[in-house]
Amino acid sequence: MTTLHTAIATDLEEALPLLGAAGFVVQSSDYDADAFGNYVAEFVAPHAHYRIIRDRGQYILDGPQEILEPHDLWRAYDSKADFIRVLTAFISDSRGEV
Repeated sequence: MTTLHTAIATDLEEALPLLGAAGFVVQSSDYDADAFGNYVAEFVAPHAHYRIIRDRGQYILDGPQEILEPHDLWRAYDSKADFIRVLTAFISDSRGEV
């Protein structure tokens, strides 16, 4: 099993237990401290592949548009708190369909 870079795990610590409970498994991660702390964390979930991206302070969940768009996740978030709130609602509402 691949582990997340420490900086990514720290940044996403609120969401990681929920992601794990929903079946998200880390596939890879890449962190660049010299590029604004940007990162990509790739996950496989039961029904799709997802990437959580932080790019210049914005948070993005990349995955199938038809799954993410109805949950307001087909866009970037400037606020980590807003991103985590919407991500949490998405996982809770999906009932294993992520």
